[in-house]
Amino acid sequence: MKRVAVFGAVALVAAAWPAVSGQPPLRNIYVVTQAYCLAPQAPAPARRCRDQELPIGATLEVQLPGTPSVWTVWAVPPTLEATGSKKLPSPNRVEGTSEVYIFTFKAARAGTTNLVFKETPPLLSEPAFCQPQCGSFTFRVTVK
Repeated sequence: MKRVAVFGAVALVAAAWPAVSGQPPLRNIYVVTQAYCLAPQAPAPARRCRDQELPIGATLEVQLPGTPSVWTVWAVPPTLEATGSKKLPSPNRVEGTSEVYIFTFKAARAGTTNLVFKETPPLLSEPAFCQPQCGSFTFRVTVK
């Protein structure tokens, strides 16, 4: 019986941890990657990233593998608020890359717009993947 009580208490603390630590609850964090923009995950037409939907107040995290390529936010829609970015080591997460770029946004208000990332030089968004336009990924984001 003690064991059940201990495991139950640990589970409650673990579930509450994001809120207690100032982080949003895990159910309000949405993570997307370059896979949402490349075949076979991306819908037709080619290079169109899968549309994203999230509620107001949620956190959107975009993870893009880089180095040698460098990713920058090209356009932040008014529905999102940029809250930070960082690079972490991640050797060969995608062949030929050594880091992952992580960009975070808060869903600020309702609407549907585009969140655009620019890649310099184009590696993941090179011609083999991105005809007719290269060098960027565009995520269509709907905040409800």
